[in-house]
Amino acid sequence: MENFKLSKKQKILHWFIILFIVLQPLIDLDYMFYDSLQRFGLPRPSTLIRLIVLPLLIVASFYFRDKNKKRTILMTFFYGISLAVYYYLHMKRVPVAMDKMNLTPNFLYDPIRELTYYLTLVLPYGMIYLFYNEHFSYKSLKNIIVFTSILITLPILLGDLFVFGNSTYQGDTVANIFSWFTPIYRWYSPQQLSSKFFFNLGNTLSVLMFFLLPLLYLFYVQEKDGKKKKWLLFQIYVHSLAMEIISTRVSAYGALIVPICVLILYLIHTWLIKDLKFSKRIFINISAVLILIGLILPNSPAVQNQMVFDKNTEGVKENKKAEKGKMEYQEYLDQKNEKMSDHDFYMYIFETYGIYGRYIQSMPTNYYTDYYNYKHDPKFWCDVMFMPVEQRMNGRQIEKILYRYKSNELNFTDKMFGMGYTPFLNGSLALEQDFTLQRYSYGYIGSFLSSYIWIIIGCYGLFEFIKHHKQMVTFENTILAMSFGISMFAAWFTGHVLDQYLATVYMALIVAILLNRIHESKVSVCVQK
Repeated sequence: MENFKLSKKQKILHWFIILFIVLQPLIDLDYMFYDSLQRFGLPRPSTLIRLIVLPLLIVASFYFRDKNKKRTILMTFFYGISLAVYYYLHMKRVPVAMDKMNLTPNFLYDPIRELTYYLTLVLPYGMIYLFYNEHFSYKSLKNIIVFTSILITLPILLGDLFVFGNSTYQGDTVANIFSWFTPIYRWYSPQQLSSKFFFNLGNTLSVLMFFLLPLLYLFYVQEKDGKKKKWLLFQIYVHSLAMEIISTRVSAYGALIVPICVLILYLIHTWLIKDLKFSKRIFINISAVLILIGLILPNSPAVQNQMVFDKNTEGVKENKKAEKGKMEYQEYLDQKNEKMSDHDFYMYIFETYGIYGRYIQSMPTNYYTDYYNYKHDPKFWCDVMFMPVEQRMNGRQIEKILYRYKSNELNFTDKMFGMGYTPFLNGSLALEQDFTLQRYSYGYIGSFLSSYIWIIIGCYGLFEFIKHHKQMVTFENTILAMSFGISMFAAWFTGHVLDQYLATVYMALIVAILLNRIHESKVSVCVQK
């Protein structure tokens, strides 16, 4: 009777976990009414759900599922102590680092939000433990991923076709995908033709779609039922089109890159490894998706927006007035001019050649007027202005430059514990590149304890793949590993991945399943011996 009760509780826990996973895109929609809550100092419901529900699920999994509780307690204790000691020292060091960096008053340190963000980086490892204990079947994985894909991509596609919803970048979507093949780019910015429906973070959403797409191809290739196979192919088309519509570079190019990689892996596994039987129909159908996306891509807002960026870059390069400014600037650096103070000189140079001479025209004005005012630190902005144009054309590049600039003002100890995340977030200049952002924010120690564990897990997985290649190198496992690799690449390239539950929940699921497979391979090898 006791075993029956335990089994029933485990089943309930399993369904709660599945519900927690698939509702992630909907949970984030609470941003639409967050402003009204913020007035009363209330946190976002999604934050509370994740910080309360997730630990409860982890504890329940420990109680009902874990067969090595002593080992888990020991590992959690040492990891928890390491985090607590580090974070205490981090809190002590950040105010010291801020004094050295001489930031503007809008760069405010918020201890509560700082801790919340750090927990957001750390809790996904608890999710890996949670999902690992569940031992999700292939069928469960397929149902979760397909449902999530439909939940995200169908609204994006319909919202674009009927022209309602938010642009990924600014305002509302002004026209649908068919308009891309007309002269509409003469009148509207490419960014206005992108669409993310009413979802919150277009960047994170596009990364999620990117690393879920290989799994849809996996399910399509391995599906035996003819009707289900057609529906999966239809969903691949919907998913791929939605990736073009949301129009970040990651998603737009990702929709093209994934089928190319899948076709290569499919040929390897059918002709060399031979764990699959080659099918002309599968090869032709995947190629058809590839061709369609290849035809759409040149007219997509992502590519058109890049063309606008390149044109602006050339326009700034041709600014002849700036040549005089460069010469004057260099002369002053070589021979100090006593008639004018350093601060006044840098102000004069930036205003004369950057603002009035339009040599800084490609950069959004609010970066040097609101976020980090040029009057506070004109030398920084002069240095930026006379960098090669390609290196300082947009906000993301400016963020990297500022982080590097301020980091150089710190000593070794400061760099070990970090500059803090919230000061730059409140200053509207949080770096959009994971791993690098966490390294600057939490230093070498803090980033190793949080974000860099993903890389350690990846290296461990690669080692086990090589070591147990006879058991591990299957088409299914290869696609799962490819999906995880894509998520890591996207985190490094675009950011807003490792610090967003919308992405890390599914990353943790994929990692947990791969770890299950590694464990099964080890058991299989031991049995054979």
